[in-house]
Amino acid sequence: MIWTLTIAGVAKEIRAGSLNLSETLNGRTTAGFSIVSFDGGYRPAMDAEVIITEDGDRVFGGLIERVTERGFHGGAKPAIETLVSAGDFSAYTDRRYVNETIPAGSLHAALVVVTTYLAGYGVTLDAGQVTGPTLPELVYEYRPLTEVLNELSTLTAKDGEQFAWTIDDFKVLSMRQPSTVPASFNLIGNLLPEVLGDIEVEPKRDHFANRVIVKVPSRTEDNHEETFTGDGSSTVFQLQFVPTSTRGYVTYDTTQYETLNVTGDADPAMWTYDPGTNTITRNIGAPALGAPISIIFNGTFSGLGQADDLASQAPPPAGVGLWEKVVVVDTVPSDATAQTLADAYLAQALTATQSVTYKTFTAFLRPGQTQTITVPARNLSGLAIITDVVTRDQGNRLVRELRLEIAAETNLGRRGWRDTYKDWLGDKAGETSPVGIGEGPVQQVGPGGPNRAVQFNDEGRFGGRAEFLWYKTESTIVAGGGGSSLDATLFESCQVFGFDNHIADA
Repeated sequence: MIWTLTIAGVAKEIRAGSLNLSETLNGRTTAGFSIVSFDGGYRPAMDAEVIITEDGDRVFGGLIERVTERGFHGGAKPAIETLVSAGDFSAYTDRRYVNETIPAGSLHAALVVVTTYLAGYGVTLDAGQVTGPTLPELVYEYRPLTEVLNELSTLTAKDGEQFAWTIDDFKVLSMRQPSTVPASFNLIGNLLPEVLGDIEVEPKRDHFANRVIVKVPSRTEDNHEETFTGDGSSTVFQLQFVPTSTRGYVTYDTTQYETLNVTGDADPAMWTYDPGTNTITRNIGAPALGAPISIIFNGTFSGLGQADDLASQAPPPAGVGLWEKVVVVDTVPSDATAQTLADAYLAQALTATQSVTYKTFTAFLRPGQTQTITVPARNLSGLAIITDVVTRDQGNRLVRELRLEIAAETNLGRRGWRDTYKDWLGDKAGETSPVGIGEGPVQQVGPGGPNRAVQFNDEGRFGGRAEFLWYKTESTIVAGGGGSSLDATLFESCQVFGFDNHIADA
């Protein structure tokens, strides 16, 4: 097993034991290593390509993002040591802005458009890219390409397991659902020849809750339209908005205007609206299979849903007591309500996971791959997804430390910095929906910009402390312990550092 490292196409020797290759599910892959130049004549260039191979197969491809030079062993020149940090080829997406209208269509069709912005860097779309779910028309006016790809990923959440995007070691862009690619081996039995040493198991409840409250800001719309499709048997259809006034009819099969009344009205009608259930019912029989149905009305949406698992809310030992989680959602899918979202989030939140860690020499184990783990000695049985892989050099071999999670499929892949970033944005519903405002044109409303951002940069790697905040709209920095405060005539006129400091702008 032989591994090599090249910079700008030239093979380089690195300091033994200095390689640290880190991969995380739905996140960037980074490589760190140290190069010693005894004559002081070699300095790695920023943005130079770094390629790492193992037995001739590529295991990392990316660009140098940071170089730190110092005297070798702290001594004076000429001998120097350079600490190199490299990130994968997804860095290219930070360099482009999308000014495009992407027509409604499949995920694959949207990626064809997006890839044109990366062609100049040699990035191509995976020839095996799946068609994926159908997406609405998307209008972007100089949006960062990284944000566009993240939004495409978010929009797929309503169709099952969310797709995650990546640009691999060969500059190939793809978007697929985690957990759809099996690893090269499974862990079966108590004797595990692929594992170095033992495996460690840790129960986790990172996302656990037995009460989920979903909050959606109230919204009022004139000429709001909701659509349905007949299935040949259903006569009752649930509205998302609550009507304040209607046009008195329901459009059936695009050309027929069928009369509408309200429960309790004396005059008969083909449809009836029930304020108690917020539903419309066809009184003359079920709409035909595939028949389009639409209703236009003025209405309001006030999203507050709560879902409970009463059994687990019982006091110990029968349960674990009340454990709440609040989800704030800017928008919801057109076919959902706050309650249906709360029910879905509760199903995910009830899933407790087991974290499994082990080491191996086996190559090509990547985040998102799945392994079946059945190890009676560790009371393990289930499908696990690889969430993190850290690779280090050990002589002529590369040792990998893997972290996996055993969970229900709905929870697989619910991690990664892209998900964290979307949480900061407040966009957890996974939908960009056209919303009519009064009598004006239809507008696209998507994830809003964050009011604040956590500064996560730890010596060129993703990390840092969550209490260091930058408030974009107020041009304000708050740092330290979460106890900083601000007293000023104008919020944007101050910068605050430290803990429990009060700085007034006189």
